[in-house]
Amino acid sequence: MIVNVYGENYNLKFKKAKYQNNDNTAVVVITEENEPFCNLTVNLDKLDNEDLAYIDINNCPKSIIEKLEENGDIINMFSFFQSGFVTYPLYHIGNLISKIEEV
Repeated sequence: MIVNVYGENYNLKFKKAKYQNNDNTAVVVITEENEPFCNLTVNLDKLDNEDLAYIDINNCPKSIIEKLEENGDIINMFSFFQSGFVTYPLYHIGNLISKIEEV
């Protein structure tokens, strides 16, 4: 996926994993050179559905989230989790994780 981040175009890919403490789905954004770019997800409350995840709006560039929404890869569930000063939105990410490989 090519997305403009901080005024530059990046060809970004995604990797899926699980958080060790609760098996929530983790998604990492990587460059085409397989270098870490950022985390798409953040591990908060235990979720019982692997297609749901809290999106890391505190560290993941907004343009990446918007592009994934435009493509229909992630869907805002309009549920939130407060952690510190940040309120993280819950997303359905099933369309995205069906397209990516597991780490």
